[in-house]
Amino acid sequence: MNHSLQNLPWLEFVHDVAADLSDGKLVFPTSFDITIKLRELLRSETAGVSEITQAISADPLLAARLVQVANSAANATAGGPVSDIRAAVVRLGLEQVRNLALAVAMAQLVTYRQMVPYRALGQKLLQHSRWVAGCSVILARDHSTIDAGTAYFAGLIHDIGVFYLLYRISRNSEFSMETQELHAMLREWHGQIGHAVLATLNVPEIFQEAAAEHEALRPIHGLAQLPDLIHVANLLAEAEPVGRSPLSGGGPPTDAGHVVRMQAYRASVVSARGEIETLSRAFA
Repeated sequence: MNHSLQNLPWLEFVHDVAADLSDGKLVFPTSFDITIKLRELLRSETAGVSEITQAISADPLLAARLVQVANSAANATAGGPVSDIRAAVVRLGLEQVRNLALAVAMAQLVTYRQMVPYRALGQKLLQHSRWVAGCSVILARDHSTIDAGTAYFAGLIHDIGVFYLLYRISRNSEFSMETQELHAMLREWHGQIGHAVLATLNVPEIFQEAAAEHEALRPIHGLAQLPDLIHVANLLAEAEPVGRSPLSGGGPPTDAGHVVRMQAYRASVVSARGEIETLSRAFA
């Protein structure tokens, strides 16, 4: 545990957040701009699967909600669990997806005013999430048998705990914005809170593990497992200024010796930088 947090109200705050997650009320904003665009798109009767999928891919909470509903008891009879956004869209059908996405988007618009002090931080975190998602697609394609859509979804939502914590902080006047203590708390707790958020949403366990473990150092000998792939994608995103998390401390990681074949992974991502840029700008 970060010793700078031990004597601050942050611990009580985090414990309260963890306790409240069991109530299932997890609507919170990630990007006001995305919400506006989604609202307009989802009002259109001509929007198709590709447009809806692209729009949802830009919002971690909405993506998680969609997969949650697609895997619910009411929809699971259509087959096994789905683990990517397009499959969830196909299973639910455009009308149900449109209704769900619009409901979440409107709820985000209602609550977003409270998040204004953290908008710049949230936008940078969202850019980081998109960059990790793009790196995850390249790594899945070049070095794994994991489906690219599954990899993208996992990368997009890997930091969902940060967004939830920021939303909860924005409702608490006790804390001042953009402090070192805030960043330390977010770094320390976002993996565990992200795991809890996704568990409450009933997102498949493998995505919960990827969110919880994406910064945990451990020997990685290949990318057959989704948590390992997301960990490497996160490391590679941190090495790219445009993809670096604002919580990382300002510089790329200096040691990735725990990852076997890191040079090969880095080479794949570097050579596909243009593709990652395109993926990260999807509906941005």
